Amino acid sequence: MYRVVAGLEIDERAPGYKHILIQPLPGGGLTHADASVESMYGRVASGWEIADGKITMRIDVPANTTATVRLPKAKLEEVSEGGKPLAGRADISGARQAGDAVVLDVGSGKYAFVSGFAVEGKNRSGDYARLTQVSSLKIRSIKSHFSPGRASGRAF
Repeated sequence: MYRVVAGLEIDERAPGYKHILIQPLPGGGLTHADASVESMYGRVASGWEIADGKITMRIDVPANTTATVRLPKAKLEEVSEGGKPLAGRADISGARQAGDAVVLDVGSGKYAFVSGFAVEGKNRSGDYARLTQVSSLKIRSIKSHFSPGRASGRAF
């Protein structure tokens, strides 16, 4: 669940969470989710919340690592981090529109991205209406152990 809903993925080209892929898939009736993984570099975390037509995505990228972040259903010109636009930020690079998502690269640190996010669904009468909070997902911590010569519990 932490890999899909919260979007915490290992980049196969940089194992052990040296480069992290953060690409959550909000939906399925959830209005918020949080997950973290203890990597050999430190705590990796991703969480999101949908409220008032916006999604807030909070991530923690440990020291000496980098991450590629995918913000779903976002428009580049509407995304902000820490209340500031993405343009001209030294700690955020490669921000680009990729279909209905914004993709960007970040270094170590804590980030809070905000973007518009429309959640629609059919109500009992068949009309489309904004969904209300249904449930949430919270995964406190998953330990990830990585040692040279081993990946996913299998020896090379």
